[in-house]
Amino acid sequence: MPEFVAFLSYARINDRDGRLSWLKESLERAVQEWTGDHTFRIFQDVRDVRWGQQGSNTILEALGEVFVIIPIMTPSYFKSEWCRREYEQFVERESYLRRKDLILPIYWLTCDLQNESARLGNPWAQGLWNHQWKDWRPLRTAQLGSPETLRFVEDLAEQIKKVLDTVTPRNIIRESGDKITKKLIAASRPRMPARVSPSVSLSPETAVPGFPIRISLTGFTPESFVAVGGISIGGAAWNAAVIHLSASGDSPIVMLNAPMAMQPGAYQVVVTDADGVFGVVRIVVPQRIITISPLTSARGSTVRVIGIGYTRNGLVMVNYITGVALSGRPVGGVIGTATALADANGNFTADLIVPPIATINSTNIIHAVDNTSAIVPAPTNGNTVTHTVPGPVLTVLPLVAVVGGTITILGTGFPALSAVIALTVGGMGSLPPNPVTTDDQGSFLVSVIVPGQPTGDAAVVATVGSRASNITGVVNIRVAKSVQ
Repeated sequence: MPEFVAFLSYARINDRDGRLSWLKESLERAVQEWTGDHTFRIFQDVRDVRWGQQGSNTILEALGEVFVIIPIMTPSYFKSEWCRREYEQFVERESYLRRKDLILPIYWLTCDLQNESARLGNPWAQGLWNHQWKDWRPLRTAQLGSPETLRFVEDLAEQIKKVLDTVTPRNIIRESGDKITKKLIAASRPRMPARVSPSVSLSPETAVPGFPIRISLTGFTPESFVAVGGISIGGAAWNAAVIHLSASGDSPIVMLNAPMAMQPGAYQVVVTDADGVFGVVRIVVPQRIITISPLTSARGSTVRVIGIGYTRNGLVMVNYITGVALSGRPVGGVIGTATALADANGNFTADLIVPPIATINSTNIIHAVDNTSAIVPAPTNGNTVTHTVPGPVLTVLPLVAVVGGTITILGTGFPALSAVIALTVGGMGSLPPNPVTTDDQGSFLVSVIVPGQPTGDAAVVATVGSRASNITGVVNIRVAKSVQ
């Protein structure tokens, strides 16, 4: 198996956002899985070095040994003389092998040449459109790694596997490969020695906003420099100082803080030196996630909130929001808050008091945000979790009583500091003459005499509050025969 099996033919400007590099890397992994051959590699000229320029030897050798070429069709691609020559030489490869399936075009950006009339007299464009091409355009703004983009990669990997299943590597390399490579090298004099491809490394590769990132650069233009804004993250300028490169094209260690405004997700970091040589790497901002304990507790209780993935050393606002709709989004307003300061790793702990005005027997939302930003979260965000305020509970001892006997009633989960305005046993009024009120935790304890009534099940009902607004609790006991 040669060092490279496929060749990515493209215009460098079309990989400024790193999406082509992502496709290449993902496709390599997918073909390795489909074929079981972990040596499968795709040649990508990340510095856009073409024939007659620096590193042409490497490109020509790669083009001469690969089985498949993957042209990336864009307006810039069709304006590139080097891309045209790559295509024409590979057409010769197909013709020599009497194959018509070694060129696998990808339609990356809409071109005028998609119209048949515009392709008249252009055998390059006409030839590509006559091949079985795949359309990336609907995925141009899709999240890399989404099911749609991965499905595209899998389909293309399967197509490449079918080609590899029907070729003889020894024949391709020794016959068509050697002849075409010799022809290309002869046509591309003078040759320049190839340089190491530029490389960007980050440490760590996953970081919360504000976290310091260690950046190392190798293989860039010797004695060049990276201007202010030459390092971008997610398309936005990152570095605020010039970075000078050594005689070997390397840089001193650069430390930059992950931007404070970054939201969770994966971002492309692109480094471009003053000579246009660039490298791409990915950084991940983790999801913000909170957990609470307990998940269910009464009004006035304390809930411990623990969060990870927040802004380094940043202020966090924890909100208690009333009500949850079927969609999972809050339907009410903020009725309670707590604040916390995240540590150097973006973690925090806060104690939130369940608001006394929260509705009894309700499900609500606890939401933690950086720097008091947007209150209403998306239902899928990890920085949102539900909390339940339970309904009132009545406990009666003993559960089996006799008429004229005494039972003790414990009520919990009622409104705090409120009067018990009604208390019945089996429908008979049993409220004692002295007033009964709940404490600051919404609990009360009272003993009453079971009034006369038939034996069997009887409901104990307590109502707390006022006639206009009250909460009722119910529990059943069994009434035995009356005392003689």
